[in-house]
Parts: sequence; C-alpha cells; structure tokens
Amino acid sequence: MPAYPSAGALLSDALLRRDRFGANYGVLVVEGPDDKRVFAERTQRRQQVITAGGKWLLLTAHAAALASNLFDSIVFLADCDYDVTMGLLKADRGLIITEHADLEADLLACGGWDRIVGQLIPSTLDDDDIFNETVASVMTRTVALADVLGRYRR
Repeated sequence: MPAYPSAGALLSDALLRRDRFGANYGVLVVEGPDDKRVFAERTQRRQQVITAGGKWLLLTAHAAALASNLFDSIVFLADCDYDVTMGLLKADRGLIITEHADLEADLLACGGWDRIVGQLIPSTLDDDDIFNETVASVMTRTVALADVLGRYRR
C-alpha cells in the first residue's frame, strides 16, 4: 500500500493512472487494502484501484478534486462509519459512501449472508425454508452482536 505524504500526492497518482490507462478506464480511490481486494478483481487493471491509506486522506483528496473539478473518471469510495448519521459526512460529486458502516456490511446486505450460509452450512441448501430461516437467524444474531460493538465503538 503506497504511503502518500499528502492528499495532493494521492490525487496526482490518481490523475497519472487515469491518463496512463486512457479514456476508456476509470480510477477508484478506496480507504484501505481490504477495499482494494474487493474491487481489484473486478476491474480491467488492478492498478485502477488506489488505496488511499485512510479515510482522512481519501476525503482530503476528494475535496481537492472537487475544488479543482477533477472528476473525469476518478471516483472516491468511503466507509460510512456512522459519520453520515452523526452529520459528519454526506455524499457529494465523485464520492460514494457505503450505506452501512463499511463495505463488508454492504456486501452482506446485498446477498452475502446467503453465500456465507451456503458455504458454511451446506446442508441447508436442500430445503429453501430451512435455508431462508437459517440466513435470517444468522443475520439477526450477527447484527445484534455488531450493534453492541458499534455502540461501544461510537
């Protein structure tokens, strides 16, 4: 993961990559290496996904891009981390914010629970009712535990 000394350096790298790949490619700036792992396999070139090295650097680079109107093929993705509900962060041009606390929570909400249950408890795949009940139960219990941790973290 590159250690950018400033938001300007991060934005410069994003612009250089965008120019190197050409007009048919975009660049996605994400917070950390876990986010890059999710998106890098879904791009034409793995280098299209840039790890900012933290939310603060990502948001500062986004603000600089916004001030300079540099959103041609560059998008920033930030975890909500409860900042939206606390009024500290809002969606803006060129900035995508996860709906839930982080990208992983969004992926679980978009069918990830089904895949996890199917992988870890394959016996549930033989009966739709049992499968759906198991998914709902795992989701409910996990969210309850995560809620406690989220409150503690906040």
